[in-house]
Amino acid sequence: MINGIQGTMGIDDSGLMGVTGVPGNYLNELREIKFLLLEGKYKAISAYKIPDDFWNWLQCPNCGLRPLIWEFNNGSSTACGCGENEYKNFSIYAESIMSYVTRNNGSAMGYNHKKLRENWNHWVLTLEELETHESLREQGKW
Repeated sequence: MINGIQGTMGIDDSGLMGVTGVPGNYLNELREIKFLLLEGKYKAISAYKIPDDFWNWLQCPNCGLRPLIWEFNNGSSTACGCGENEYKNFSIYAESIMSYVTRNNGSAMGYNHKKLRENWNHWVLTLEELETHESLREQGKW
């Protein structure tokens, strides 16, 4: 969350005043992402949020959007503008922290918090999915 504005649909400039952690040249892009959300350009349910470090996520080579993310107990995934609708959309996946902790005797030591971003950026550059939903399930990581 970026000072309470992630997931907030308010677009007015006052909602961006005093935002910290976002490089100044990306404030306009944050505003644009929020407009695109309102316009329905993203194929995602409301659980998907703008990543705190959205500027580190590459744009989708197909739709041109930076992804939204959803991190939940048994997985994490991305959504952009690719797909039919909010329920049938393209996603890149990574193991969730809870899955990792369960597999590692309650320890989060060694969990890669950047794995979803790394998987997304790798896909953007190569069109290769490092971890599919199916492969994560097969490995007990979902």
